[in-house]
Amino acid sequence: MVITLLNMGFNPELTTDPVGDPLIISRSNGGVFSVFFFGCNETTHDACQSIRLQVGYDRAKPWNPVEAMQLSAEYPFLAVRLDQEGDPFVHWDLYLGEGIPETVFVRNVRAFEKSVTLAAELVYAEEKADAAE
Repeated sequence: MVITLLNMGFNPELTTDPVGDPLIISRSNGGVFSVFFFGCNETTHDACQSIRLQVGYDRAKPWNPVEAMQLSAEYPFLAVRLDQEGDPFVHWDLYLGEGIPETVFVRNVRAFEKSVTLAAELVYAEEKADAAE
C-alpha cells in the first residue's frame, strides 16, 4: 500500500499505532491523510482485515452536527465524526479479507480523495462566507 500511495503522488510514512498495528500517514499542504488498519493479528500485527482512510479538518469554530450528518447523506461512502472540539473527521472503510487488487485500492483512494476535497468545501463554507464579509 505504501508503494501504491507513493506511485499515486502521496508522501506516505509507514509507522505503527499505539497497539503495534500498521499505520500510514501522509502529510501534505492539504493536511494529513491517514490509513488505519483493523482486525490485525494480535501477535504479529499483520493479516489485517480492514483499513480506514481518514482526513481531519481543523475549523475555527465547532461544526454543527446536523451539517456533519448532511455530509454523510451527500457522500454515502464517507462517515463523519466530530471530535471533542467539534472538528470533523471523515473516513472511508474498506474490507480487505485476504487482500484486494491494487486497482481496487487505487480506485477507492481516488474516490476518497475526490470526496474529501468536495467535503472540505462544505466543512469550511461558513468560515469562507464569514471571511468574505
